[in-house]
Amino acid sequence: MNLVVVTPVGPGHAAVSMDCAASVTAAWATDRGPFTAVAHECRSDAFGERGRSRTRNDVVAMHPEADWFFFIDADDLLHPEAFARFGAVLDADIQAVFGAVTIDWRDHWHVIPENVYPLDWRGLLDHGAAGTLSMGCFVRGDAAGATPFNDEMDAGEDFDFYLRLLHGRRWTKLREPLVLIRRSVPSAGGPRGYKTLDWRAACRAVVDKWNA
Repeated sequence: MNLVVVTPVGPGHAAVSMDCAASVTAAWATDRGPFTAVAHECRSDAFGERGRSRTRNDVVAMHPEADWFFFIDADDLLHPEAFARFGAVLDADIQAVFGAVTIDWRDHWHVIPENVYPLDWRGLLDHGAAGTLSMGCFVRGDAAGATPFNDEMDAGEDFDFYLRLLHGRRWTKLREPLVLIRRSVPSAGGPRGYKTLDWRAACRAVVDKWNA
């Protein structure tokens, strides 16, 4: 079973993406879980012209053979036991696997107080984006191909993707993290960059559309 790790690299993130790449290599060396092969596609969008969503969609389209994709941002790190944790819950029907929302704070990794667990699709819609799911997830290849990211969104495209991807599909959120979110690292800049307030407002708009 093969895996393609997808990482868009926006303006200002070339250096930190090397840390992300190293974390994928380290996880592969620690425990490969059910995978027999992994490819890490770090795709540069140095001037922010394409955006995260289109870059992710391009990589998915390039790999129709992939059994699974793992989407991770350039400024985050793959947990060393991510592949093993995925393998522990894998079955024939599951379409996506997420982990606990975990950030760096005062030189330590912490599951955030707002983290929601357990979580189902209705809870995802009710709670909104904060504390529910984060970019850093396994998605079955056919599900990823059938559910592209919205490349017209510069913020909130992640939460929009989760709601569309998971609606009507079987998925799970683990108690343990799969990815470590580096809040101490600045977000990518450029014309398609965004700030936290923009992201929250965009996610609220996505929820409003589903509840309309």
